[in-house]
Amino acid sequence: MSIAGRLNALLMTSAFVLILLLCVAITQREYASNRDALLLQASAVAAGKPELAVAIHFKTAPQLAVAAEDFLALSPAVKRVRMFSNIGDELHSSVAPWARDSISPSLTELRANTSPLDEALTRFSSDTVPPNMEVFSLLIPEIELVRTIPVVSLIDPLREGLMREDFAISMLDPTAAKSLFVIGYIEIAISRTSLLLVGAPTFALSAGGGLILLLIFWFIVRTSTRKITEPLGKLARLADDVAAGRQVDPLPVSGGGEVRHITEILNGIIAGMVRHKKAIEVDRKMLNMKVDRREEQLTLQRKELDEAKEKVSATEDRLRHLAYFDLLTGLPNRRLFSEQLSLLLRLALRHGERLALLILDIDHFKRVNDSLGTDAGDQLLREVALRLEKSLRSSDLAHRSSKKEALMDLSRMGGDEFAVVLNKLPDEAAAIQVASRILKAMERPFRIGESEVTISVTMGIALTPAHGKNTESLFRAADTAMMSGKKQGRNCIQVYDDGMVTANKERLRLENDLRRARDRKQLIVHYQPQVNGRTAEVTGAEALVRWSHPDHGLIPPDQWIPIAEELGLITDIGNWVLDQACRDLAELRRSGRDLASISVNISALQLTDSFVDVVSETLKRTRLSANSLQLELTEGLMIGEQKNAVALVEQLKNLGIRLSIDDFGTGYSALSYLTQFPLDELKVDRSFVLGIADSPQNAELVKAILAMGKSLGLGIVVEGVERVDELKFFREQNVDCIQGFLFSPAVPIKKLHELLEPEHFKRSLELLEEQLKGDSMQIEKA
Repeated sequence: MSIAGRLNALLMTSAFVLILLLCVAITQREYASNRDALLLQASAVAAGKPELAVAIHFKTAPQLAVAAEDFLALSPAVKRVRMFSNIGDELHSSVAPWARDSISPSLTELRANTSPLDEALTRFSSDTVPPNMEVFSLLIPEIELVRTIPVVSLIDPLREGLMREDFAISMLDPTAAKSLFVIGYIEIAISRTSLLLVGAPTFALSAGGGLILLLIFWFIVRTSTRKITEPLGKLARLADDVAAGRQVDPLPVSGGGEVRHITEILNGIIAGMVRHKKAIEVDRKMLNMKVDRREEQLTLQRKELDEAKEKVSATEDRLRHLAYFDLLTGLPNRRLFSEQLSLLLRLALRHGERLALLILDIDHFKRVNDSLGTDAGDQLLREVALRLEKSLRSSDLAHRSSKKEALMDLSRMGGDEFAVVLNKLPDEAAAIQVASRILKAMERPFRIGESEVTISVTMGIALTPAHGKNTESLFRAADTAMMSGKKQGRNCIQVYDDGMVTANKERLRLENDLRRARDRKQLIVHYQPQVNGRTAEVTGAEALVRWSHPDHGLIPPDQWIPIAEELGLITDIGNWVLDQACRDLAELRRSGRDLASISVNISALQLTDSFVDVVSETLKRTRLSANSLQLELTEGLMIGEQKNAVALVEQLKNLGIRLSIDDFGTGYSALSYLTQFPLDELKVDRSFVLGIADSPQNAELVKAILAMGKSLGLGIVVEGVERVDELKFFREQNVDCIQGFLFSPAVPIKKLHELLEPEHFKRSLELLEEQLKGDSMQIEKA
């Protein structure tokens, strides 16, 4: 057989097998579709005949026969229809004429391992096949697909004295029923051979289409093989030309197999013919090559010299740019800006002019890096630089260079800090006006990738000669003003004054005192009891650290806790408070005082990998059970490294410690945090409690928080309750755990001993009850 013949046979055999498989797949799909449609139709007919339940219960033979005929009429493939009671008794059977000798399985076999209310589908081999299908059944054995459908009712069939009217009444008002009861079952047997016969037209159609495709493919293959064999004939003619010396150029190699082999042989013959001619031209070409090589060497040397000059120039430019410009934003760096500012200062002082320096810092820039990544942070810095350039007018600036160069009066000082120098200012208000324009420009959202980022900036302003006459003093004054703005809440403009230096010195002194406060035993722990507002029982107490300063007295926590966090002291202080609270609780219990648990606040900086071990060792050392300790987590802890925080909190929970979210609603809380962290308790912040009786909106907000906490199964503690009407409000909301000045402020451990006396808060609660009654009587009189 020739190559063309073998190729035709291989391709046609592959196409035939592929088309045959496609036809079988189409037939199988048609069969599955018909089967599923018939089963679904049978279920629908059963569900659409509510009278079946009555007929089965009262064993009404005529109605059962009519219903069976309806099922047999669904398809010629339906072989048998039987109806059973709920205990398996056969009530009626209708069989297709050709299937009367088929063996019917019992209901128990049909519904083995099936729930009473579920439909069951079982398969059984059968010897009974439809007429004229005996030969077909030898290839594909006959299978019965048996569907059993439960018939349900809203009426209990075991109820005595049941009448047909009871079924009718239950159908009129199905919502009154509370259960479904199985009355009986319907069996529908389907012949697989008949279903395949139903899909026979589809198989014939697909086979016909496949045959047409096979013929088209045969024509294409036959035409293609002719094109493949034509090059062989062409090569034969070319071989004659080569033998006669008429063909001296190499033949293009195309195709493969024999064609390529013959072409390569012919090209070898041609190459031998022209080899002698090429040998004659070698000497001439060698001479030309030497001349060309020498010229190339000279050209290459000139090119290398030019490139070296360009590299030296580019290196000088790059070194200058690296030395004086910020690579990220293209703005002058601190070095170039300082040199420019020094020159401008001398000119301003010589002419008696006023010059201003603005230091601008992005608030909470670290959050952008932490949440969106450093690439997003770099993009934000570039966008801020562009917006700064656009927000500054030519009249604002000391010097604006050509458009091809960076601005000499605008600089990125490093990190997220920028600087602007303003020249020839009439007064301080002009500098504030420019700064306000910058502040407003920065309020517009930035588009960073697919995210929209809104930032704020804090600016410090220093003017010469009032605040400094050299670059160092001017930078220091502007930076001091900017830091003062940070401490006052950020997103503001601050002009330097001498009082800021005093405040900085006072803060520095406070920092130094705080570093030694623990060693000097100036830190003390007070406890605020948590009282049941109905029974006056003390359910727990919160440990609150206080700093007793020798000169300033008790310093409020909000004044020194942030400093401790900035200085990195909060971990040691927090661990000390945890240890002291556990030791005080153990001492209380040894003295006979009953206190269920103690609550300790945890800073986000404390929650490291070693904190779980610290808590475990503290409990072992003080011999307290884990449920005696409750840790109060801040919302700031939940917005940092959330995955790590969840893992650490789960480890604490595994120790048996109770967990509470403190000051809920004042920070960044979201429902996702409450569901991801294994919390036990939610504490409502006092800011929501203040004025709750006078503010309906505030009251509704608190109700929503309480409802959310209860729906999540969290215990509720209300902080900052100070008035009787507030107590009444939370009692009406079924919130009993109260913490606030209404019962007691935070007190030293000795005072807590007295508060834990059984009758202490009962007397206080009785007085509050009398006051509540008096208020109610006044309201009724009014």
